[in-house]
Amino acid sequence: MEQLGRYLIQEEIGKGGMGIVYRAYDPDIDRNLALKVLRPERAYEWEVTQRFLREAKAAGRLAHPNIVIIYDVGEDAGRAFIAMELLTGEPLNKLIREGKISFEDAIRYAIQIANALHYAHEEGVVHRDIKPSNIIVTGEKQVKITDFGIARVQDVSLAEQTRTGQILGTPSYMAPEQVQGKKVDGRADLFSLGIILYEMISGKKPFEGDNIATLFHSILSTEPEPITEIPEHIKQEVNDILFKVLEKEPENRYQTGKELASDLARILEKKEKTIHVESEKEAEAVESIPGKRKSRAKFISFVAGLVVILIAAIFIFTGKGHREEVLKDSNKNVIV
Repeated sequence: MEQLGRYLIQEEIGKGGMGIVYRAYDPDIDRNLALKVLRPERAYEWEVTQRFLREAKAAGRLAHPNIVIIYDVGEDAGRAFIAMELLTGEPLNKLIREGKISFEDAIRYAIQIANALHYAHEEGVVHRDIKPSNIIVTGEKQVKITDFGIARVQDVSLAEQTRTGQILGTPSYMAPEQVQGKKVDGRADLFSLGIILYEMISGKKPFEGDNIATLFHSILSTEPEPITEIPEHIKQEVNDILFKVLEKEPENRYQTGKELASDLARILEKKEKTIHVESEKEAEAVESIPGKRKSRAKFISFVAGLVVILIAAIFIFTGKGHREEVLKDSNKNVIV
């Protein structure tokens, strides 16, 4: 079994352009974990190595239930690695592609992501690559944000600050300021989350293009179409939230993840309350149907009749037994 540092590598479970992820075992504390290892062919690229280590530094300072936990970072025989929480679940992009996300779950996932981003931003970490493939949904429907590979730690003393004009991120989920190579903050992450929420609900992205140029033009210039696949009584509110989080100018968007999560929670509460009210109305409607009332009355009469018959049978049976005993006693008296 191959070993890296103190970790025993068991099997490969994923790979990306920068690293390979293995299931591994830590014998020191008897724990299974995920080990992300920098690809050997990229180990000699200084910028790639710095980006890889920056992921560990960015995520390692965060402790939130919706953000992957970083345990350790190290290097062995020239191979940099990050030891992290081993997640079991499905990437969000797979669930979207297979159409397995209900409207309610889409809102719940977005609330979790918004709260996690709010926490990260408060800690001075901007992810800058929020997209479905970087989000894992566990079997308990808990969201986990992963891959802080291009995250920016807001510390002016760090040399790895993004330079103006440098574009980082995944094109389909970029905010306008990312497309333009401008400085970004947490509001860019919220824009990316808006795209994900739109896609979870409608099954399509709000901005599309046949190539990178037309896609960027769409992000910068076009407005998303209102989503119609939403319950009528909350359709306008949900679209208003989406339009706000997808505003072109950062100052016109939600300013914090907490604000976005709060508005989404109200939508979910209203949706669930409406379902409860509708269920009560349906029950009342069934009770009010004449045929149903007659059927219920007939049923009650039938049960009452059975009870009367049962009582009568018991009385007759008991009475009969009593009369037989009296007759026996009378006969005895006669014989004597």
